[in-house]
Amino acid sequence: MKTIALFGATGRTGRHFLRYALDDDDISARALVRNPRHETLAWHNDALSKSVNGDSDSSSNTSSDSASKRIRDQIRRLTIIEGSMEDPDKVEETVRGSNYVVIMAA
Repeated sequence: MKTIALFGATGRTGRHFLRYALDDDDISARALVRNPRHETLAWHNDALSKSVNGDSDSSSNTSSDSASKRIRDQIRRLTIIEGSMEDPDKVEETVRGSNYVVIMAA
C-alpha cells in the first residue's frame, strides 16, 4: 500500500483529490488540516450514516451495503492530523512514512 501525505485536503481541489485517491484500494492518505471537523471532511461520515441508518430504499440494499463497505474502508485508510503547515513537527508527522507528498494548499 502506498501512502500520500496531503496538504490542502479541505480546499476546493484538495477535497476532490482526497476522495479520488481513496477510491484506489492501494492508497492510504495522511491529511494535515487546521480543523478536522471541517465540512469538507464530513463526506464520509454523512454517507456512512445514511447507509448504516437505512436512509436509502430497500430495493438498493445491495448497492447500499457495497457503498457502506467502500466508505468504511476509505475511512480506515484516512488519517487526519490536526495542525498547521507552519508547525514543523506537524508537517514531519504528516510526511513520515509517506511515499508521496501532495501540496494543494494556497
